[in-house]
Amino acid sequence: HQAALRLLSDVAEWSAPTAGMFFWIRAKACGARGVDAVDLIDDLLAAGVAILPGCCFASEHGELSASSPCAAFRVSFTLIDTAAKADLAMERIALVLRRNADSGCERGAVG
Repeated sequence: HQAALRLLSDVAEWSAPTAGMFFWIRAKACGARGVDAVDLIDDLLAAGVAILPGCCFASEHGELSASSPCAAFRVSFTLIDTAAKADLAMERIALVLRRNADSGCERGAVG
């Protein structure tokens, strides 16, 4: 959580995990349509961070569906055993989110 506070505050929101092994992050909107986490997958994988978009956990009958754009995504922190690794992971996520924001959210479903 401390790494996120230092490195993600300008580009994302999150809830500090109280239990479990996942950290949920929501990219801040940077355009009329906002950010779709699905569009971040390739860039984050290339940066060494695997995510699962929040839409994968949505119900077709709920507010969101699996086919709806969703700015939220989850990352697992089970392999992060040092503060340095947490910093590196958050730096990589922040870099990708900033790159998408700086591009004016023009790529893919990011609008």
